[in-house]
Parts: sequence; structure tokens; C-alpha cells
Amino acid sequence: MTDDLRAMLPAVLSETGIDKESSLNAIIGGKSAHFIDLHHEVILSPDQYATLYMRGFREQISPPDARFPNSHRRNFEMMKASKAAQEYFMLFLKRSYLRHFDELSKVRPHLTESEVWIGQNKADYGLLVTPRFVKGAWENDRSEIRHFPKLYWTIGHVLEAGLVVQSDPDRIKFGDVDQYLTFFKNTLVRASGSPYERAIAATHGALDAPVAANRNLKNWTESSGCEIVGASGANIERLITMYFSRETPFEEGKKHEFPDAIALTTLEDWAKTNGKKLLAITRDKGWIAFCEKSEWIDAEQDVSSALQRFQAHTESARRLVTSLLSSIDAGDRQDFKNELDQRLGREIAEIEPGIDAYSDDFYLSVVDFDVRLKDISLLTSADSFKIIQTQKDGIVAQMTVEITAQVNAEFNYFADAAHDRKIGESHESIATEFRADVLVSIRGDAVDDCTLADLELDDAPLEVDFGDIGPDYQGYEE
Repeated sequence: MTDDLRAMLPAVLSETGIDKESSLNAIIGGKSAHFIDLHHEVILSPDQYATLYMRGFREQISPPDARFPNSHRRNFEMMKASKAAQEYFMLFLKRSYLRHFDELSKVRPHLTESEVWIGQNKADYGLLVTPRFVKGAWENDRSEIRHFPKLYWTIGHVLEAGLVVQSDPDRIKFGDVDQYLTFFKNTLVRASGSPYERAIAATHGALDAPVAANRNLKNWTESSGCEIVGASGANIERLITMYFSRETPFEEGKKHEFPDAIALTTLEDWAKTNGKKLLAITRDKGWIAFCEKSEWIDAEQDVSSALQRFQAHTESARRLVTSLLSSIDAGDRQDFKNELDQRLGREIAEIEPGIDAYSDDFYLSVVDFDVRLKDISLLTSADSFKIIQTQKDGIVAQMTVEITAQVNAEFNYFADAAHDRKIGESHESIATEFRADVLVSIRGDAVDDCTLADLELDDAPLEVDFGDIGPDYQGYEE
């Protein structure tokens, strides 16, 4: 999508008269939080995101015959006059949604309901979503609520956020479920004296085998990144054709092979859709025969044989990345580091930050923004990267980097909610630090002469809060 937007850019700038890409992107992306309730709206598709944006846009736009058209009306007329700008506008919105899919698509607690206090009056504990200690009290970091990775109000939530005690800046953290359940039983329940809470604690402390197994399976799938492919979308028409044609695994008319056939066809369809090849470990003759004919699933009969396919290439790739990071950290391979800085700087400039600001005296809107890379720090620990793909002439690795960036924003200030009477403007700047995942394509197999073939930001959530701001010039219109 980014390549498509950049291809459209020259025509859009020419037809709209906007002088640069960042200004164009600010006109669209800088208004998202103004038009959509991003704290509470659950958005499940790019089309829904665009619809909500346009609905908010229509509600804020001044009438066509307004004596003083607001900025939204001016932007609307500008976009209306350019077919290229309209296409850019819609594609930009869809890209914005896909970049923030995880936080936009999940149900989030209302801001007024995003903290719970439990326990006795003089021994209470707070469970917040994104707790931060400010001026002697705990509060939620509102800008981070939609990025919270766990399901709200679950034990996973407690493990992620911890519990807090008002006026105490230290969070109570738990290393695992058992540690929290011990605290729950010995601290919360014992202090309350409630027989009902004691019964609940006893239930949690004596989980039966199926419950414990399901809990362990859930913990394993979450920690390993395992994806469960559901069979609900199995191609029934294909299964029937396979059965009556006696295709593998129905080669002998075996009706009991339907579960295997459903699994195989579902996995093959998933592999095609996601562009990934699968490796099955099985000694089942039907599975092996099916995999021999499939372009998307291979089969090995034991784990050791399967690992041999990956071990040599993966270990070699990890050694290369480890040596390269160590070399850069030691001051060598500055050519690689400089190229990485330049490419990452271009990617950083494409980030659409979530901008939060307020003014006690005026209404405000974001007019323009840009993000500039100031510094990056490559992490060198063994868990700071993972090998995504090994290729014939190189590898693709996902690296975690620490980024220091400067966010500059231009704000307009108005005396009215319709933004008809502009009072002034200001240019604000703030430095911020955050971690990001970067996909790095490396060509070559030696530290001394490998090159950076490509780089792409994989996940770079950036939220900045300018706080209380005001115009540089505050002259009211007469």
C-alpha cells in the first residue's frame, strides 16, 4: 500500500497544491482521533474505519454557504476537485487501519470504567489498564489503553498490569498465575473473611486435570505464538469430490478418513492463502501420500528429520545476525549501520503518530506533523531478534530496536467548536523514545561483506502527548 500511495503522490500534490507528503498525511491522519472515538469504538474492517471517519468528517464540516468555511470544508472542497486525491485519501485510511488493527479491533473498557479497586477500605488494591504514577496518584495512561495486549479484567490482565496501592509508586507484580492465586488466597481472601471468596479460592487452588490441562495449553499457545487453524471453513465440495474419486486419503473408500481429509484440505487452503509452506510430522500413510502430491505441505516421519531441514540454515542465520550486531556494537560495520539509519529514518517519517493535546482556553486541531529519527540503538541480546526466513542468497530477520525520535506538530486554535474563527497557531516539538520491530533483509553470508537489501517497520506504535498547549498569537477576529 505504501508503494501505491507513493506512486499517486506526485499527481495528488500537483492537483491539490499541497507542498509536501507530510502535510498531506497530516490533513488525513491527524484528524482520525477528531472524527472517530478511538478510545471506545470497536472497528473490524478497513471499510468500517473509513465509514466512521467519513461520518465524523460530515458532522464537523461547515455548511457550503458558511461565511467562514472551516478547515474541514476547505479540505473537502480540495479533495472533491481531485480524483487522485480521493483515491489517495481512501487508500491512506485503509492503510492506517491495517497498521493499527490489533488495538482498533478489540473491545476496550470505557475510560470511566478502566480501573477497579478491590479489597477492604484501608487495604484496597487497584487494577488499572495502563497504570502510571503521576503527582502521587495512580491513573491510566489514556493514550496506551487501546494498545493493551491482554484480554481486559482477566488473570492475564493482572499479570500484565499488576496491582497498585494508592500513594505507593511501586506496582505489585506477579511472575505467573500460581503466584497471583497465592496472593489472592492469602491476602485478599483472608482479609475479607468472606466464605464465598474462600470457596472460590479453594476452587482455583484445586483445579481438576482437564481445567489444568486447558490452562497449560492456553499458556503454551500464547507464549509460543502457535496458531490454531479452524476447520469450520473446510471446502465441502472438494471433500465430496475427493471421496467419490477415491483420492488420497480416500483411496480405498474409507469413510473414517473424513477427519484427516478435513484437516489436510483446511491446512492446504490456509497455506495457499498465507503464502506459507507447511511441514507435517506424521507416519500416517494417507497423510504422507497426500503431502507427496501437495505443493503446500511436506511430510517427515519424525521430529529429528524435520529439524534437520531447518537446523543448519537457522543456526547459521542466527550466528550471522549475532556476529553482525556485535560488530556494529563494537564500532565496526558502520557502513551497514549508516544504511540502516537512512532506511529506518525514511520509515520513521511514514509513521502516523497518535497525537494527544488539549487547551483549556481554545479549540484546536492538528494541521501538520512530521516524525524525525534522532537515534537508534540495536539490542544485542539473543532474544532481541528472530529469524523469519532463510533464502538462497540471504536471510530475513525481525529485530527489536530502541528509537529516539522527534515529533513536530503544527496546531491551529479556534474560538468555537465548528472551527470557524481561527485565533492563532503554534508549532510544538517533543522528543520520545519507543521500541519497534523491524524486518531486515540481509544479503550475503559473511559478517564482513553482507549488505542490507531491504528494511521495513513491522510494528512501531507511537503515541505522543503534548499536554496543555496554546497559540503563539492569540488575537481574536473582530
